[in-house]
Amino acid sequence: YYNGRSVPRDDAEAARWYRRAAEQGHAPAQYILGLMYEGGRGVPRDSAEAVRWYRLAAEQGHATAQVNLGFMYSKGRGVHRDFIRAHKWFSLAASAYAAARTRSRAARAIDRIAARLTPAELARARLLARQWRPRTGAARPPPPSRGAD
Repeated sequence: YYNGRSVPRDDAEAARWYRRAAEQGHAPAQYILGLMYEGGRGVPRDSAEAVRWYRLAAEQGHATAQVNLGFMYSKGRGVHRDFIRAHKWFSLAASAYAAARTRSRAARAIDRIAARLTPAELARARLLARQWRPRTGAARPPPPSRGAD
């Protein structure tokens, strides 16, 4: 339904199917649901809800979700602006086994964010990235949160 292959394109129906998979802990579905909320495709536009789904996918190691979550933190969309957390997520995506385009986007973002951080903040961001460990998908996502990692 998302791309309209073999069935008519129907964003609302696509959102329902992606939600079913996302609630089972499927990281690619969580990422796409985040995209849908960020863009208002088939669901109401909701940056906080986009962050929620990006975070669930990013916590499982989904590199593109990590980049998108980093951008949400860097712009303060759906969360409080936090350059330290943005740097953390960009760093993880840049070091992940991901498509070259994803790694490249993350690397460029790291440079822009690092310029905004003090040496102590940069050290904190790097520590957060080093301490991060992927989580497995949860059958039920946690309730929406504001700024927690």
